[in-house]
Amino acid sequence: MAKTGSQIQGRGEYIHTNEYMGINLPKPASILLPPTNGLYRTRQIALLVRYALISHFVDRTIAPLSLILIAPPEEDKTRILLKFQKMPNTKTIENLSSKPLNQLIMKQDEKQTIHHLIILDFIRTLQHKATVVDAVIGTLLNLIDEGVQENLFYGEEFKLKHRVQMGIITAITPPLFKKHFPRWNENGAISRFIPCSYEYTRDTIHEVNHYISQNLPVEVDRTLEQVKRRGKQTIVINSDISAAIMLLTEEVTGRLLKFYVTRYAGKRQYRIYLDLKGFRLQKMLRLLAQSITYDRGRNEVNYEDLATLRELSELIRFPNDPKAI
Repeated sequence: MAKTGSQIQGRGEYIHTNEYMGINLPKPASILLPPTNGLYRTRQIALLVRYALISHFVDRTIAPLSLILIAPPEEDKTRILLKFQKMPNTKTIENLSSKPLNQLIMKQDEKQTIHHLIILDFIRTLQHKATVVDAVIGTLLNLIDEGVQENLFYGEEFKLKHRVQMGIITAITPPLFKKHFPRWNENGAISRFIPCSYEYTRDTIHEVNHYISQNLPVEVDRTLEQVKRRGKQTIVINSDISAAIMLLTEEVTGRLLKFYVTRYAGKRQYRIYLDLKGFRLQKMLRLLAQSITYDRGRNEVNYEDLATLRELSELIRFPNDPKAI
């Protein structure tokens, strides 16, 4: 039955209801940000990045959300991330190696000002020699999990006054993701990120070409300054919403578990499957729901927020099954 109502925090009028997991939820016609610079079709991805950044301001028991965009070349990964380059307490860089990463960690220990690190192109980071890549990946995993308080810096151990913890947001192409998947699957890197794999439809390609023809600059999201001024907030998830998120986690986990890569040992072919239980994913989906609620100025997750979470969860995929946008 159609349901009319007021605008949901400026993100669209909810006009439908649909049953999900036995719950009749309102599903907004457009829960996302309005068209910006003509690039309407990529708005969901930009919103997922926005909520990952907002997750820092939610009182939580886990690290801020980390996100990896997985898409072919020329599909706006960098442009989407650049929208948030002016986000307060966020560091945006193009490349990363051991030395600048450790310097950043030590600086953060002193000032406690950075909550997310945006690496525009992870491909360049992976082009360093293997020992550097392994050191960077190991440190990043510590940053987005339990945090870093002791580390090795060019063979010398340093100890920090505070445990430094950050979220990481970056981008990579499908072939490179598949190349490094076996190693990242072994060390647990995969389960620490929300994976967002997508590919453009012909309509989106036309939209982007039209945008380019207008010679418009990258639009920067400056509204997150208001988020910073509000500070941290506790967001409540009631038992019904919690149960729905648990079931949504099982749905998304089932989709992700279909991913594998093929490797060869001589003439023998074998598959490497994802090792995923869904425990971290459920925590991340809960935090994502809380970030949605925080952005809408409330302190308890409701069914409208759950509907938004469900729609955004369609983006959580690996490159075997990218979301067509």
